[in-house]
Amino acid sequence: MLRFRFFLSDLFNQLKAGHDLLLQQALDSPTLLLYRGQRMPNHELWNLKTNCGQIISINTFLSTTKDKDVALMFAGENNHSNDGYQHVLFTIEIDVHSTDKSFAELTDRSAFKDEEEILLMCGTIFKVTEVHYSYELRVWIVNMTKVDSKNSYDVKYSSQRIEKLLGE
Repeated sequence: MLRFRFFLSDLFNQLKAGHDLLLQQALDSPTLLLYRGQRMPNHELWNLKTNCGQIISINTFLSTTKDKDVALMFAGENNHSNDGYQHVLFTIEIDVHSTDKSFAELTDRSAFKDEEEILLMCGTIFKVTEVHYSYELRVWIVNMTKVDSKNSYDVKYSSQRIEKLLGE
C-alpha cells in the first residue's frame, strides 16, 4: 500500500470532493438508493443470510449504480448451474449527509456513462437488513443500509463485543 499512497490519497480527495458535490445536490432527496450486482460464492451468501441484522465492513472500494437494470446485468443470468456461486443483487440505502466515509458519482468521469456509477470508499460500514431470493428476478436480494460509524450504536456495540472477545 505504501507504493500506492499518492494514488490512494488522490482518490480519497476526489471522492471527498465528489461527495461534497452530492451534498449540494441532495436538496430534493437526502437518500440514495444504489445497486450492485455480482456473482458470489455460496459460503459468502450464507454468511450474509446468517448475519442478517448485523453490520459488515467492506474492505475494498465498492462500485455501485443508480440503475437497477445495470446491476442485474452485472449479477448475470441465473441458469441454475451448480458451480458454487449465486447471482446477487445488493440494494443499498445511503443517507447523503453521512460523512464518515466518502462516496461520489463517477458518471462524468466514466467511459460508460449509462452505468450511473457511484463509488464507495473502502471501509464503508453497512447493516444487512434482509436477504431473500426473488423468483421474479431470479437472483438473491441483499438489502443493506449504510451506517455512519461516527454516530452508530451498532458500530460501538460491535466494537465493544470484539474487544470483549479479544480480552481487551
